[in-house]
Amino acid sequence: MDRSNFQQTIYRLSQYLGADVMEIHLPEVTPNFMSASLKIKQQTVYVLCSDNQDWAFSQQLQPFKLQFIDHPLLANMLHNLANIQVYCTSQLNAPFVAQSWMSKHDINYWKPQTLGEALFNWWD
Repeated sequence: MDRSNFQQTIYRLSQYLGADVMEIHLPEVTPNFMSASLKIKQQTVYVLCSDNQDWAFSQQLQPFKLQFIDHPLLANMLHNLANIQVYCTSQLNAPFVAQSWMSKHDINYWKPQTLGEALFNWWD
């Protein structure tokens, strides 16, 4: 998904939910994902979309310290709006298994422990 489509999806999502878009983060060199912070009632949720179209939610957006969360309402809305499948925490926190498209060099250097670490990272 390109930057423009990501932004459009986030704004459509916020309209349907009555959420406020607090900020959209578009990466330079790192991280390898786009993110948006949404304020839903009193909760801030970070919506993440990787270079490979992987989607997840996090409680915070700090380098190397993502805290993945499940948010069924947001996941359902993304699926209904744009046919997007969002990873759940059990998948993201599962032990890392290399995928064929992943860089072997990065895997050997960074040594991710979970799938989430490999999909959403600040590797350079």
